[in-house]
Amino acid sequence: MHDKLYANFRSISREKIFELAKEVGLDQTRFAADLNSGKYKSTVQKELAEGERAGVSGTPTLFVNGKHFTAPWKYLSLEQSSKRS
Repeated sequence: MHDKLYANFRSISREKIFELAKEVGLDQTRFAADLNSGKYKSTVQKELAEGERAGVSGTPTLFVNGKHFTAPWKYLSLEQSSKRS
């Protein structure tokens, strides 16, 4: 499901989420109940706020030795940065 969500992030909607869940064979009744429960809403909101405070504006985002990198990364630039820190 994770891979399907990321592969379709540009066209994500509630309908699309249920369509993808069906494609991967999830139990539709259980999936709907879990999605509608809001069980993880506060956790997601907390982590979103933490990311925003850290300067994360999208994925992927990477921090190496406290230095913020955004995609695309080049291995050499990450390697050089880690040696300076």
